[in-house]
Amino acid sequence: MAEAAVVAAVERELTRRRAWWMNVHGSGVGRNGLPDIVAIHLGHGIAIECKAPRGRPTKLQTWELERVACAGGTAIVARSVEDVRAALDEIEAMDRGSG
Repeated sequence: MAEAAVVAAVERELTRRRAWWMNVHGSGVGRNGLPDIVAIHLGHGIAIECKAPRGRPTKLQTWELERVACAGGTAIVARSVEDVRAALDEIEAMDRGSG
């Protein structure tokens, strides 16, 4: 699966789960290394760097994802939509547990 297909599948899943999201990649806004997609689901911030199945994030992308994780958000390198589904499932389980 090409990276563009991963991005499209992730965007569909985020929409299906009613998450707020925006595709940052190639928008001309921001700085180098930002994740492809930034989302909020049930009040939880998520940064998603999409890659083809064998793709690897750059050092700068890894650094940005680490910054998100240190700030309390979820940082994901998604090589398939399943990676994002697992993270969203975990967020939803935490949300159910807090109510």
